Amino acid sequence: GVCGAPREILTVPPDQRQLPLSPGWFMMRMDFGQRDIPPKMLLANDLPPSRVEIHPLYISVDPYMAFHIRNAPAYTTPQSYSVVEVVRCSDICPFAAGTRLMGAFFWKEAQIWAFADLPRMSPSGKHLLLPKELPANVDPSHYVGVLGMPGWTAYAGLFRIGRVKCPGETVVVSAAAGVTGAMVGQMAKILGCRVIGTAGTDDKVRHVKEVLGFDDALNYRTHGSAEAMRLA
Repeated sequence: GVCGAPREILTVPPDQRQLPLSPGWFMMRMDFGQRDIPPKMLLANDLPPSRVEIHPLYISVDPYMAFHIRNAPAYTTPQSYSVVEVVRCSDICPFAAGTRLMGAFFWKEAQIWAFADLPRMSPSGKHLLLPKELPANVDPSHYVGVLGMPGWTAYAGLFRIGRVKCPGETVVVSAAAGVTGAMVGQMAKILGCRVIGTAGTDDKVRHVKEVLGFDDALNYRTHGSAEAMRLA
C-alpha cells in the first residue's frame, strides 16, 4: 500500500458528505478508481455523547510499524505512539481541554474517540497523562522517545531482562545507532559498564563511538566475527 492525503484522493459516500473530513494519512490499495471513506475517518461538527476530540502534538515513527504497514488492509489509518492534546468533550469529560495524553493514536490531525476506547498505556490500565508542568529540560516530544516506548524498551531490556550489573560488566548492544540501542548503551555507560556497539556502516560506527560515547563499536558487515568481538 501507499500513504496518501485523503482529501486529495478519496471521495465521501453521499450520505456522509455533510461531515468535514479530518486531514490525515492512511493506507490504500495499489489500484485505481473511486474509493469511499469509512465513517470512522470522518470528523463531525457536533460530538456524539461520551466522545472526546484530540489533536496529535507528536507522532512516533518506529521500525516495528513496517510489518503492520505491509500487512495492513485498505483504508487502515497508521497508528503509533503519540502525544496528543484534548480539544473538547461532548458531555461529562474526564479530561480538561489542554490535557496531554500519551498512547497509540492515529495519524490524523483531529480524532474523535469514545471515552472507553481511548488508548491506555500503563500496567494499571489507566490513561497516561503528561504532567501539567514539565521540568525545564523536558519537552513533550520526549514522551515518544526517551520517556516513551523506545526508552521503556531500553530500560526493560537492560535492567529487567538483562539484569546488568554496572560497573564491572561489559554490555554489547546490537543496532547501537538506532534509538533504542543508543539509549541502552548510554544508560549502561552512565552506570559505569564497558559498552560495545555494533552497527551496519562505518558512519554509524563513528557516530556510536564519537557521539554516543560507547567504548568501542564494530561494523558487523566487515568485522562480525567472534574474534573481532573478543578483541573489542
